[in-house]
Parts: sequence; C-alpha cells; structure tokens
Amino acid sequence: MEKVQTKFLLPLLGVSLVFACTNGQNSKSSVSSSLVDVEASIAPETSTTTSTVTTSTTTTTTTTTTSVVPTTTQPGPREVTIGMSHLGRPIVAVQIQDSPHRPVIAIGSIHGDESMGLEVVQRLRNSPDIPEGLNLWIIPTVNPDGLAASTRGNARGVDLNRNFATNDWRLVGQGSEKYSGETAASEVETQAVQQFVLEQQPLLVVWWHQFGNYVDEQRTVANFELIERFSEMTGLPITDVGCGSTPCVGNATVFINLNIEGASSFVVELPRVVSSRALDEQAKAFLAIAEMATQNIFAQ
Repeated sequence: MEKVQTKFLLPLLGVSLVFACTNGQNSKSSVSSSLVDVEASIAPETSTTTSTVTTSTTTTTTTTTTSVVPTTTQPGPREVTIGMSHLGRPIVAVQIQDSPHRPVIAIGSIHGDESMGLEVVQRLRNSPDIPEGLNLWIIPTVNPDGLAASTRGNARGVDLNRNFATNDWRLVGQGSEKYSGETAASEVETQAVQQFVLEQQPLLVVWWHQFGNYVDEQRTVANFELIERFSEMTGLPITDVGCGSTPCVGNATVFINLNIEGASSFVVELPRVVSSRALDEQAKAFLAIAEMATQNIFAQ
C-alpha cells in the first residue's frame, strides 16, 4: 500500500486532519477543531422552518432555525452553514457547481472516528473534471463534534446514523456507541441534514464510512444501477452486512430514499487504510454515477 500523507484543511469548520497510512499498519488520524469566527460585519440570514415527520410509532414536530452564512466573499464554490452542532460548530455544505438540475451530494463523514471520506470530498472540491450540468454539493461532515473528538457519536453520545426519522425508528443501543437517541431526529445535526435534503430534493446522496471494504446493498434506492456502476468502477463488492447486534434503524440513507421521490442514497465503506489512488477512484466513480443520475442514463 503506498504511503498517503494528506493535510486536509476545512476553513469553515476549522478542522485539520493529518492522515498517515503505511503498509501493514493501522492508519491514525489527528484531528483538531475550533469554532468558526463569523465577522461581526456579516449579518447571517436566518429562516425558521417547522417540519413534521410521521413514523410508524411517533409523530415528531421540530422547529429549526438555520443560519445560512456565506463563508467567503471570493469567487468560487458557494459555502453555506446549514446548521450547528450541539457544541456550536457549523455544519457546512459547499456547492461546487450549480445547474438547473436536481442536486447530487457527497457526504464525507457522519461518524467522527471515520474520517477518510473527507479526503474523497476534498478531491471532489478540487477536481478539474466535474461533468458539465452537475448541481454538485459536498458536505465534509455532518458530525463536527464527533470529528473533533474522534468519536462515532455526536457530543451527546448519539449515533446520528440511528437517529433519522424513518418509519422503522425505535430506541436502540442505550449505553453503547450505536445509541439511537431518545426520539427520532432528537439531535440538532440530524434535524439540519433532514431539512437540507428535503429542501434540495437530491437525486443522489453518497455517504462515506470506514472500517469495511464494500458498497452497501441498499435496496431502497430509486436506481440500483448507480450502486452497481460504483462497485464496478471502484472494485468494491456490493454487500449487505447488516448492523451487527444493534438493529439498523433510523438510517440516513433510508430517510432520504423513502422521503424524496427518485432519490438514490447509499453508503460506501472504506477500509482502515486507503491508498491515494483508491481515493482518486472513489471521487471519479462518484462523478460518473452523478452524471448518470443527472442525465438519467440507465441500461434498458
């Protein structure tokens, strides 16, 4: 395995990641994070949205006030804060390229101890090969507190990928790192992401996780061919491994696929050690299936 040493700087999050991956050794990441200082001269636009999500067991109504804060005045990607974490860190979405088409979204991290996906979205941000016509967004992390602490859950110990308001949500994992939270969408991070994707109505949302080596066999997607094509391009097998001893409830992918018509959202599990070439292939494969989804190119 070739050596990878990358410094990934997210100006908005104030997060620096240094990855060192060596042959035959476990990768280690050093993460430091600080709150974003918004200049007093920038007055954030605020909007209050009330949304009601009904599950098979509960009806949850949440009112979320989201500050949409421009984070740069320079030409280039449009960066907005879609919400704040429990400890006040911004959750940042970056529109790399705009178009009239429905968005495609790449999300680097939902579990704070799984950080290699941030390298993939950074490659997307810097790519000179983005297909024309893509409405491309990246979200480096939806769990900035967990990323700063290198923990799976957020600052309240909730696994955000068990906290989405799906029709199968139920309380699970109490006392474990896969704790679902007391209620569906109890966490401010979950609320921010739910609101963002419901507003954007994306065609494609890919989430990067770690410590596996496969593409999740997510059958709730609108177009399974996108998963098949991604698997072909990256060499990762399509696998349904389940969630171990804790039930797979409240998953982000299921929330998106069942609440947004025509959406395909799925998980890519990267191994612990990932080569620079493999990260490049991940970004390239995402752009390929994003173009397929946008142009509605599927086998007949």
